[in-house]
Amino acid sequence: YTHAEKMTTKRYIYERRVLKRMHEDEPWFHARINRQEAEYRLKRAGAKNGLFLVRARAENASKDAFTLSLCYKLDVTHYMIREAPDGKLDIPAIHVIASSLTDKGEFGSLVQLVDYYHRFEQGLLCNLRHFCSRLGGSVLISHNFLIHSELYDSTDTDESPEPAVPSPTLTIPSPNNITSAFKFDLSGFMIDPNSLLIGNKLGGGQFGEVFEAIVKVTNQRVAVKSLKNPSEQIHELFTEGKLLIDLEHRYIVRIFGIYMMHPNALSLVLELCPFGAMNDYLRKNKALKMSYILNYMYQVSEGMSYLHEKNIIHRALRNVLIASDSLCKISDFGLSKRVEGHNYYQMINHRQLPFKWYPPEVLKNPKFHSEIDIWSYGVTLWEATSYGATPYKEVRELKSFDDHAIEPVLQKVLKFLLSGRRLPQPAACPNNVYRLMLKCWELDKQARPTFSKIMKYLRHYSFDFNQTSQNSTTTPLPNHNAVTKSVQY
Repeated sequence: YTHAEKMTTKRYIYERRVLKRMHEDEPWFHARINRQEAEYRLKRAGAKNGLFLVRARAENASKDAFTLSLCYKLDVTHYMIREAPDGKLDIPAIHVIASSLTDKGEFGSLVQLVDYYHRFEQGLLCNLRHFCSRLGGSVLISHNFLIHSELYDSTDTDESPEPAVPSPTLTIPSPNNITSAFKFDLSGFMIDPNSLLIGNKLGGGQFGEVFEAIVKVTNQRVAVKSLKNPSEQIHELFTEGKLLIDLEHRYIVRIFGIYMMHPNALSLVLELCPFGAMNDYLRKNKALKMSYILNYMYQVSEGMSYLHEKNIIHRALRNVLIASDSLCKISDFGLSKRVEGHNYYQMINHRQLPFKWYPPEVLKNPKFHSEIDIWSYGVTLWEATSYGATPYKEVRELKSFDDHAIEPVLQKVLKFLLSGRRLPQPAACPNNVYRLMLKCWELDKQARPTFSKIMKYLRHYSFDFNQTSQNSTTTPLPNHNAVTKSVQY
């Protein structure tokens, strides 16, 4: 080959590689989710005719296999997208119809396939008219959207015409508006402040206040979390922002983007969980069956397993929100960190950390590792099975101390744990579940189970909902105000 021919070949290969991966930046591509999650997202987005998303099929982890999920007449139809040996994509269910036309119905990329079926119905129930954004709606900025939003104002033949959705306005603070030491690419997750209507305050916490908001063009309800000290937190937020916004899991609160009215007013736009914090929810719903609570905690373990697979430690695993009576989500990533190399993260000041959820080794030395989340999970599991009780509140040695006197309480909790004592078994907690807590609270961090093992344990002992009541504590385990002994896992 001549040099020119080699360069042409390389350019062709490069272009093919880019084309094959362009869909990863598209708002309609929802990565690896299952059929149930796809239907949940589409119906939450309104399920109007022509609303669609494309997903990687969850059951095919080792290869690229996709599904087009399309709404029509309030129902969702799923079309498998097949990849031929030559790399071309087609939809087998309509391949015969497409092949009878001038176009063969084969495409070199997902983006080309979506573009074609936006313009032509060709065997689908209807053409692709509106994309269901994985990041929460068209207010989010996307520079790489091949099929511009103005293409998606087609009208249904069986519906009244729908107004075109206005394109999002790009509002990105200039580098001069932010401390010059911070050089971040904000374009991927900044949200136009004019796109949201801020509503009532939902609550507050250590790191900021949370407000309900509405996305104007979609009427989607979201949560906006303002930061109390944005000037101190902006560096950490932007450093971690790219990491957190890419998280896609059914049991993790989605972070849609960053909302900035001006450089000193920084907020996160999050998925709204209307029933609030799990501990508050359980205090108000003490008639809730233990099977539902264990289902929540199974979901937490699955979400945490996903985070740990990505080398992310949460460090504040008391923050669980209730989305519905059968769905909860891990939230509040203000303390989350990606850990590499030595698999730990050193923090200097730990006065404002949720120390009642931390193991003794971290109370002595704030060196964070993945096993801290296992201990914290045990405390949250205790809190859940006690219907929202406060950890250590009834421990006699700690009652005389004010919660605001952090150092004395921290030292008392540390002494309590190092003596071998643990939180007592909640009255309604099944024996097998309390055994799991005790394993999470092993002094030797290496003896604590992984989240994948916790998932397996809960599936084995707690997921026969009809039997849950029979497994409950008719004969409680020994009270662990006494020194605990090793429990076989």
